[in-house]
Order: sequence, then C-alpha cells, then structure tokens
Amino acid sequence: MKPVMKALRTHGHQDLRLDTIAAPELGDLGAKQVLLKIAYCGICGSDLHEHLHGPLYTPGEPHPQTGVTRPITMGHEFSGTVEAVGEGVASVRVGDRVAAMPQRFCGECRQCLRGRQQTCERLAAVGYSTAWGGIAEYGIFDEDQVFALPANVSTKVGAVVEPTAVALHAVETAPVQAGDTVVISGGGPIGLLVAMCAHAAGATKIFLSEPHDARRARAAASGLVTAVNPLTEDLVDRVSDATDGEGADVCFECSGSQPALQGLFDSVGYGGTIVQTAMAAKPMSIDTSPQLTMRDVTYRGVYCYSVTSWPRVIELIASGRIDPEPLITSTFSLDDAASAFDALVDPTRDEVKILIDCSE
Repeated sequence: MKPVMKALRTHGHQDLRLDTIAAPELGDLGAKQVLLKIAYCGICGSDLHEHLHGPLYTPGEPHPQTGVTRPITMGHEFSGTVEAVGEGVASVRVGDRVAAMPQRFCGECRQCLRGRQQTCERLAAVGYSTAWGGIAEYGIFDEDQVFALPANVSTKVGAVVEPTAVALHAVETAPVQAGDTVVISGGGPIGLLVAMCAHAAGATKIFLSEPHDARRARAAASGLVTAVNPLTEDLVDRVSDATDGEGADVCFECSGSQPALQGLFDSVGYGGTIVQTAMAAKPMSIDTSPQLTMRDVTYRGVYCYSVTSWPRVIELIASGRIDPEPLITSTFSLDDAASAFDALVDPTRDEVKILIDCSE
C-alpha cells in the first residue's frame, strides 16, 4: 500500500479541505531534488486572497511550467528537514534543517536570462501552481529552492524567511542607505519586516503609519519606528517636522490602500523613492503632480525577491540584526489549518503571522 499524508488543499472559491493524498516516495525523487518533512508553514495575505476571493493564482487549466491544476496544496512560507536527496544534490544533506523558497523559474525566458527570475514568463510557485505545497506533511522540491538554516535559527523562524526576503528585496531595491528617513504605510507582516530591514540598512528615522490600534502598538513596541495613526494624526506634518521640511528619503506602501499611497506621495522628499510592495485589491487613483515630476521622485513596484536575497536574509537573522520571531502570534496544528485562515481575518483577534505546525 502506498503511503499517504495530510495536506490542506484549495478546491476553489472558499473551498479548503484537509485531504488525505499520496505521500511522496523515494522513487519520486528526481535529480537535483530533495524530499522534505515539512515543519512549519505560514499563512500569507495572498493565501487569504486566494481562499476568500479566488481562484486568483491556482490554475484551472494545466500550468505552462508544471502542468498542475486545482486542487492545489496551499502554503508557500515554509521550513522543514531534509529526509532524502536525489542524484547530484550537493548543497544540503539528509538531516539538514532548511527554509524553502517557493518560486520555480523556467530558466529559459528573457526575464530569467536577465537575472530577473521573479518575473519569469512561466513562473510557478509552491502553494499555487506546483504538485507539492507547504501546508502538508511532506513535499518534493528542487535543490535550488532550499537553503540550510544555521544552528541558531529555528525551523519556526525558518518559516518566515520567505516574507522577510520580500521585505529585504524592497529595501535593497529602493535602496535604503545609512542615515535615511523612511516612511512605511501598513503595519502588517511585510510592513513590520520592511521596518526591520530598513533599520538593518542604517535608516535612522522610520515612521510607520497604521490605523489599527493593536498593530500600531506592536510596531511601536519594536522600538524601531515612530508609529503614527493616520486617522488622528497628520503623517505629512510628522515627517516634515522630523526632517526640517525635507521629507522622507524612501517610502514603502505595504497596505494596498489608496489614501495611504497618497500620503506617501505627500511625504516623500526631493529625489526620494516610493516603493510599492502591496498588491491592491482594486485599482488606485492618486494625484502624482507636482510631487512625482517637480520633486524628481521615483515611484516603482517590486515583486517577491531575487534568488540572491535568501542567503542574505538568513545571515541577517542568524547574526541578530533582524528578528522576525515576534511576528509569529499563533501556531495551529495541521488538523486545524483551515481554522487558521478564519482566525487571521477575525477582527477580535490580534494576529500578525500564523504558522501551521505540520509535524504534529
């Protein structure tokens, strides 16, 4: 009898099921692939969008790179332990604890050949368009998708390397430099991680705008930011007063809110940069004049991360320069994984990052 395992799969709009499916076996391992026993997997905002408003990212027709269709095992922020390795694997060994990068690139399109694999024309991602996902007991992944964790980085923290890589990519793309004043809109996981990465990059003044009381309090408690309530305070005035009227050097939009984005255009200084990390749920209309042109402002988007971001994220965590563990607010068992999605949107709960313990 073939072995089976539990996996949380999306079958379509608001249809999550804890299914029993065939578990991967050693014979399924290809060259340059690893078999992981999954430890923890985080739930991301995009997972919520896929569940509540989708299907958005999971294919109803065979994916051009992987050929898979729904149902899809959810989860792309995960860590685990290497159970077996395929032929030619050299970077990890059986027993290594790893953080997993979900993206799969074709390696052949123009974007991949230019070193912009995150915009691969046939991009696939674990949890959305591959055979295996992170909210499951086991999975098979390519060697270049797993990164060994140092002894002082737990597998729990390993599950938040992925969102930290998103934040670091945004900060490095801007880039934030020593002495910069930074403004962040949105105190969710990405906003808080951007604050950590900006601080590590040398920003000396970091403002974080967040209307939700509990999230704003958590941001303030980090000691890294000046937390501002945009409903009762004037963000533009606060930034102007702190910079002698010069405005912010770099702004990050991490909320998907039109008023928040407009506030950044009004807060950025001459020659400054606004980086859009959030995907808005609906089109946003903003007034860019005269700020964009007359202030010589750069407004750009960023998507996910560079493949080179991951080793730097792990080194930053291992060295203690950033600590994403306080973002983890709850842990659910794999059996209760579907309930974790409900908890994350429950207004009576103060959740930031929920992890699923897939090893229980």
